[in-house]
Amino acid sequence: MKIYISGKISGIPLKQVKAKFDYADRELRQMGYTKIINPLNIKHKMNATWRDFMENDIIQLIQCDAIYVLLDYKKSKGAMLELHIARKLGLKIIYQERVNR
Repeated sequence: MKIYISGKISGIPLKQVKAKFDYADRELRQMGYTKIINPLNIKHKMNATWRDFMENDIIQLIQCDAIYVLLDYKKSKGAMLELHIARKLGLKIIYQERVNR
């Protein structure tokens, strides 16, 4: 099963975003997932706009079977859009329960 990680990225220092998404990746691997799409690893063009990022991310999302929704998703218009698309496509939705760092 291929799973996409969705959470707030914009407006957060890159180091914090990377740590949060790396942690989510580890959580998913502990749950037995091996095909994980981390949006931070998606290649984007130089000087990409938010829309460019979302286009590329959504292309990856629609190729997945599930979405892993991070705790802060409600603070992100991108994550809310990804969740909406996942629901409409009938993807399995898994919500992060808490962060134990």
